[in-house]
Amino acid sequence: MREIRMKRFEILLLSIFVCLILSLISAAYGIDILYTHLFYLPIILAGLWYYRKAVYVAIFLGLVHIMTTYFMVPGAFVAGTILRSAVFVVVACTVGLINEGRAEREEELKKERIFSDGIIATVPDSLLVLGKDMKIKTANHAFYLMFHTNQLRTIGHGIGEVFGGCGEGVIAKLSEIMVDKNKKEDEFNINDGERLFNIRARRISDAEELVIIADITERRRAEEELERRNKELRELVYITSHHLQESTRKMFTFSNMLLHSIGDKINRDSWENLQFVVDGANKMHALVNDLILYSKVIMHKGNKREQVDLNESIEELSNKELAPLLNATHGLIRVPEPLLPVQGDPKQVRLLMLNLITNGLKFHRAGTTPEVTIRSSRRDDSSVRVSVEDNGMGVSREYYDRIFGLFHRLPSSKDTDGTGVGLAICKKIVEQYGGEIGVESTPGCGSTFWFTMPGERWEMGDGR
Repeated sequence: MREIRMKRFEILLLSIFVCLILSLISAAYGIDILYTHLFYLPIILAGLWYYRKAVYVAIFLGLVHIMTTYFMVPGAFVAGTILRSAVFVVVACTVGLINEGRAEREEELKKERIFSDGIIATVPDSLLVLGKDMKIKTANHAFYLMFHTNQLRTIGHGIGEVFGGCGEGVIAKLSEIMVDKNKKEDEFNINDGERLFNIRARRISDAEELVIIADITERRRAEEELERRNKELRELVYITSHHLQESTRKMFTFSNMLLHSIGDKINRDSWENLQFVVDGANKMHALVNDLILYSKVIMHKGNKREQVDLNESIEELSNKELAPLLNATHGLIRVPEPLLPVQGDPKQVRLLMLNLITNGLKFHRAGTTPEVTIRSSRRDDSSVRVSVEDNGMGVSREYYDRIFGLFHRLPSSKDTDGTGVGLAICKKIVEQYGGEIGVESTPGCGSTFWFTMPGERWEMGDGR
């Protein structure tokens, strides 16, 4: 850079010297136009190379022009000579300012380029910038490491060369983004036979496309292995629960038969001990049933989605599963306004409502007829909020999150026949559909359990 500056300075001095000599010669022979226009060469060069400092060159040459004209050209028009000298200064200022502005913009662009190159270099995934011809214009260090290549073998080469046999498929996908103005970005996976890549592409201009490549081979293997182990674990829980269900059912049945057959032949202490066995077997049977339901919910994963009418679900529950509890507690289920439909598996949604309503009816205050009120509202364009309000015992704020954990029960509910699994099932069902669940309560004044699920417009918005 120093050599370039010295070279420019020498050229500028040489041009000034030549102009001075020609100025003297042209003045002596009266060739006014020649020496006037020759002065613009060093002035413009100074403006291009030294910006505003070119005005000093213009002033110097303007003075030379005035002096040579005044002393060597008889009868010279002094006013015209001064005017030309002023034009030198104006030209120098104009060229200098224009070029200085251009240089500043180039410097800003250079800094931005350095900044963007720094970001590109630190991105852990492979990053490319492609031209409209699908040739690589920029690549980061991560790309060179991933594909065991270098800049010489990359820049200017087609993206298809990177992926070998599947390169044409990659080019076809990436070309769609450049051609289709309605498709600004895309994401897809490609397998080259050895590795699996995730490719994300975005059009950043009419002639450039940003491409990020991630090697997801190990991640996919880990996901598949985790899924396999989770499947084995779910199957183990499910099978074990079924075997336990059979054992606990027999324990409860035969211990209950024993209690009735010899109940009048044993003393009160023995009868109470045997009653404990029956009650324990009954609770164990209920717990195993809930665990089976929980394992089914886990295995379901929220894959099935269709519109569910909550009004029909609650009516069916009231006439079937909830009928014994409603009769025993004289409870009431109120639905002030028709409920909005939600998207999900009808069986899962039915189980969700069954558990929440059962809690409201079962854990009521002594001497109070349990009432459960169900409402719904549109939360936004894609989900529905459903609330199940009861007049029961209520929940302290410290238990708001804990009650949705597996096997967690409130201290006030220890004497009931709950298993501590119902709300955990509700939470799992709601989360599988991308929703939320929570509770708002005042101890002694009842609770409002609420959840959100995709609504009737969800299917359209999701494009399914």
